[in-house]
Amino acid sequence: MPSGLLVMAGTMLFFAGAFAALVGFVVAWARWEEHRVMRQRRRQGLGEAGSRGPGSVVCAVEGKVRAGADGELRAPFSGNPCVWYRVVVTERTGLMGKKQILQETSKGTFLLEDATGVGVVVPHDSEWEQVRGSGRSFDRRLTAEEERGLSFSVKNDGGVEKRRRYQEWTLSPGDLLYVCGRVTFDGRRTVVERPFPPVNKLEGLEREIAAKNPYLIGAGSEREVQRRTLRDMVFGSLVCVIGTATSLALLLVVFVKDLD
Repeated sequence: MPSGLLVMAGTMLFFAGAFAALVGFVVAWARWEEHRVMRQRRRQGLGEAGSRGPGSVVCAVEGKVRAGADGELRAPFSGNPCVWYRVVVTERTGLMGKKQILQETSKGTFLLEDATGVGVVVPHDSEWEQVRGSGRSFDRRLTAEEERGLSFSVKNDGGVEKRRRYQEWTLSPGDLLYVCGRVTFDGRRTVVERPFPPVNKLEGLEREIAAKNPYLIGAGSEREVQRRTLRDMVFGSLVCVIGTATSLALLLVVFVKDLD
């Protein structure tokens, strides 16, 4: 291979390795912070929050979900009954790229029930936050013609036959859910919600405290959520190590070549 092409290929691989290392580090760090929060949060029953009268506590709770005051939902793509859903539609652009056409998350509250009581769960208020580990109930690539068979679809501009990927995640009635948040009893009902306002709406010490106490919602038991978090943390660490090693190896090759 000519030296110019070799240098170009090496440069591309170097930046690819550096980017992979950065992404792996971010994922590993985020999951480590989540695991730290889960280990610090004492789990308690939903009924315990109101045992000493009105008040609130930042803790972890676990129970089974069921429909709340808003009633049972129907997932937009699959039509399955659920209490929460998240849908994403993407479209390929060019050879490797993709464009997100739609991202939508249900906003209604639902109930969480354990052996001690029932609480109203207020889900994440951001489109980018989600219930980790929720079941994927729909994942198909559809053309414009196939999209017409859905009860809910995105307009395909100009009738161009582009295969879009429709994905859907849901929480079904009876699913187990683990939440790290603020449990508040106001004398009438128990509410499980975000422990602090979003970080981007705070400043100074309040921002620092909120960043260290995220609102975590995960499908499954406490043990399952912790295992999933640790798995993602290990995967991110491996990607970081491999990406760093690749970039350093390429730098060493270039350095030795320059010496020659």
